[in-house]
Amino acid sequence: MVVLEACEAEQLVSVLDRWDDWLLHAQPDTLEDMVEFLGPECLGRTAAEGIVEVLDFYSAQLNRRLRSMQVNG
Repeated sequence: MVVLEACEAEQLVSVLDRWDDWLLHAQPDTLEDMVEFLGPECLGRTAAEGIVEVLDFYSAQLNRRLRSMQVNG
């Protein structure tokens, strides 16, 4: 387990949110480059989509936990 100070968690959430938002709004060429980098097309596409989903999930999860800590803290 990794323990972060509240300010570190806020910074991590900010980075994840920005990266997630950028990927969701990236040009098709950017996503195709990512697919190419991650492997053969069918595996690369699955990996690229998975990365976007994981970023979205953990960004939201960390945001909820951080807000909960601030309210209950």
